[in-house]
Amino acid sequence: MATKFPKFSQDLAQDPTTRRIWYGIATAHDFESHDGMT
Repeated sequence: MATKFPKFSQDLAQDPTTRRIWYGIATAHDFESHDGMT
């Protein structure tokens, strides 16, 4: 998901709502990944 950030960067900058959603997804995914790492 983070790999596609560069291309969406411009679109996200123009759409705060989308950026918020993507940020939430990225955070949730990050937590899940680290959750199993502990």
